[in-house]
Amino acid sequence: MKKIIIVMLFLFLPVLIQAETIDDIWVIETGGESAFVSLLGEENNVTTKSTDEIIAGIPDDVELLIYPGGLAPISQAQDDDLQQAIKDFVSAGGGFFGSCGGSITGSQELTYNYGTFDMIGLLPVNATDYLEWMTISYTDGFVFSDNELNGEYASGTHWLSYTGGPTFDVIDGYESEVEVLAAFAADFTNTVPAYEVSGKAAIVSGQYGEGKVVLSAPHPESYTDTQFIFDNLISWAKRAEDYTPLAVENLKVPKKSIKTQQVKVKWDTVDTNTGYVIKLMNKKGQKIKLVKINQNIGEKIIKKLKSEKKYKIKIRAKREVEGVTYKGPWSETIIFKTK
Repeated sequence: MKKIIIVMLFLFLPVLIQAETIDDIWVIETGGESAFVSLLGEENNVTTKSTDEIIAGIPDDVELLIYPGGLAPISQAQDDDLQQAIKDFVSAGGGFFGSCGGSITGSQELTYNYGTFDMIGLLPVNATDYLEWMTISYTDGFVFSDNELNGEYASGTHWLSYTGGPTFDVIDGYESEVEVLAAFAADFTNTVPAYEVSGKAAIVSGQYGEGKVVLSAPHPESYTDTQFIFDNLISWAKRAEDYTPLAVENLKVPKKSIKTQQVKVKWDTVDTNTGYVIKLMNKKGQKIKLVKINQNIGEKIIKKLKSEKKYKIKIRAKREVEGVTYKGPWSETIIFKTK
């Protein structure tokens, strides 16, 4: 009997400890997106999207937009429609993480080999980058601020993987709006000519509208020892919409409301909310559909479910102010099984 119990525990243990798949992340296709899909895919709904798909619109359930590196982001960010789509997403509470070449897009201007170009302009910083920087071997590290996002690296100088990313200059008068999390510790001396980058910002963060923005020239995600920096930055950016007036509490599925192929869910409302989004997921946490509610009500019947199947749901509130939709944090996840 003991052997049978032990075998059963091992059979079901992976199910019990499996991490719940959480919120959606879109990664823009630049040629460098695969690393982020691989890194984040196990615990998130990660999808790669072309710039045309970004322009077509980013749905409410997307939590974070990642702009990977490469040369492509520089030319992509010249598109006015793409700029506007990303601005709309972030200003309404979406998170933005720009990496290496992708971090350039969040700046106001880029000074490059071929001149100066306007970027998307999410933070009041200007970027500088040169093609020669892609081939240097920079090992002098970065000076980290005392910000808690830097974890054990706070107030110290540490190495991060670097492959030709930009430096950032905070625009005069906007110092209070930008957090410099890390700066270059030394100049680039093995290039011709040498470049004076010591003290220049390398990782910056700030707010754009209701959304949070992180621009990172180095690659903390590239190595296990430094990945905690990346994890902290991603977590911070994804919490951009966590403001109390939009919170949804007490989501429940009354047992009597669970029927064959349908269920009624209930929750507590807040007067300032103008709508809700229910995310319906399978038992693995993978999204099946979004149920959008454009009124301030506290219950909804979801139909066309499969009989005798386990589902997960969670809900978030929306509020529209002067044509802009603000999104609240997701509620706790509820699990139920249809009859």
